[in-house]
Amino acid sequence: MAINSGTLGLSAILCISIYPDLILHKLFPVSHLLRKNGMTIQTKKLYSADFHLWLETTVQLLRERKLDEIDYENLIEELESMGKSEKSALESNLRILLMHLLKWKYQPQKLTNSWKYTIIEHCLRINKSFKASPSLKKYFEEIFPETYQDARKLTSVETGIAKDKFPVQCPFTKDDVLNSENWFSD
Repeated sequence: MAINSGTLGLSAILCISIYPDLILHKLFPVSHLLRKNGMTIQTKKLYSADFHLWLETTVQLLRERKLDEIDYENLIEELESMGKSEKSALESNLRILLMHLLKWKYQPQKLTNSWKYTIIEHCLRINKSFKASPSLKKYFEEIFPETYQDARKLTSVETGIAKDKFPVQCPFTKDDVLNSENWFSD
């Protein structure tokens, strides 16, 4: 392909020379991108150059059962990352929920609609994550004690209440926490 420097800027010429496969992606659908001049485009290079295109290409390769062309190393990394993200979201939602339950229990005079909203919101998020991935309930059981300790520490900092004023053992059962959205009357 001849490049006319009069119609393309220098950065476009550099981009074409460095990432010709990305330019082809803009011109042709993914199915045409998989092979170029009889050679397979290296999906490993694609991963670092254009993640979304790498993802589309990997899905296409899986659908077409072209297993020898798949970038397994990055695919495994992404799948593991998805699992870690789910666990991290669960832990974050639980910590925020426990913090607000502690604030409500130890500062009831300051209970606001915003606190109620946060309690209901994070309770719903946790329960929805269990519906989508029931195996996360086991992880919830595992992280509950440590997450309570984190919530206890952070609530102390946020409220100015000494940490030792909050019980060492969580004052709420796991069922209480998972059903805390029902604590408020409509």
